[in-house]
Amino acid sequence: MTKEEYIKQMKLINNNYFVIFSNEDDSKKYYIGKKNKKICRFCSESEPKVTFRTIAHAIPECLGNKNIICYDECDTCNKNFSENIEIHLDKITLRYRNINMIKGKKKIPSYKSNDKKIRIDVVNKEERLNQVIASQNSNSITFDKDKNILKQNYDIPSHVPSLAYKTLVKMALSIMDYSSLKDFNLLNIWIQDKQQELNLGFPLKVMFTFIPAINPLQKIFVYLFKNKNDKQEYFSHMFVLAFGNIMYQIGIPNDIEIIERKSKKMLKLLSPFEIEKNLGNIKHEILDWSQTTTVKSHSVSMTFSYDKIEKLSNLNGILLTDLPKNLNDLKKLNK
Repeated sequence: MTKEEYIKQMKLINNNYFVIFSNEDDSKKYYIGKKNKKICRFCSESEPKVTFRTIAHAIPECLGNKNIICYDECDTCNKNFSENIEIHLDKITLRYRNINMIKGKKKIPSYKSNDKKIRIDVVNKEERLNQVIASQNSNSITFDKDKNILKQNYDIPSHVPSLAYKTLVKMALSIMDYSSLKDFNLLNIWIQDKQQELNLGFPLKVMFTFIPAINPLQKIFVYLFKNKNDKQEYFSHMFVLAFGNIMYQIGIPNDIEIIERKSKKMLKLLSPFEIEKNLGNIKHEILDWSQTTTVKSHSVSMTFSYDKIEKLSNLNGILLTDLPKNLNDLKKLNK
């Protein structure tokens, strides 16, 4: 993409949206809601009927969020979201968090293949050391030693796409100012529907961006945009989540948009790396997360470059002594 094309697209976004929340300031913590006289923004209950003892992360902690805290999310809703919807986004993003060394609640997640023949652990984040232990009879990893390229099949755990989508919506509602939530009652009810009986009436589309590099973003970024003109063709609000080397973007419709079921467009937010040629071709894809039933575990292929490898005879494994700096050719494979 040329610099001129990048500027044109960003101007289009600025002409239609303004930012109502972002966490770009690294030096501060972001607290949503009131610390005293708390009323849960999701169930509308207050103390003593519900409690607020748990630190509620507006963005799941597993994605690297430590600084965006929601005061007005009760313990009951927090537990419900964590156990019923957030776990599905956790499964979808596991490989990205492992590769990009994203520290969750306690540590950077390890990766284990379904057949238990592959395990990937971070040895030293500061020195970018990643250890891959592979059984000799595993066919999930292949090498091109002439080009210093490693190709690996990653197993994505079984998950429900629509519940992962609900997690993105829940994040948007978590960082929204309380006074605006009255316009999003239907979305609030929808994300709490455990039986998946409610339907928004439109496909659950996610705009996905993949940057071919190891953790170029360095931190998690969250944006919530509001449409400058509700009569326009775009969604009322737009939510963006970016971390590691990926970015998710969804439209956030208000109650009127859901009731009227009018087709709305979503403007593509460009990453700051769009015109950086040295990172390779940035990939954009529209994902459909409408499915309300379980997607069985399946494999995707990812390609890395590496500096050198060492064989560990006592472990029948391989040690990557320098984490690959480029990721290419992200594509789905049939298991």
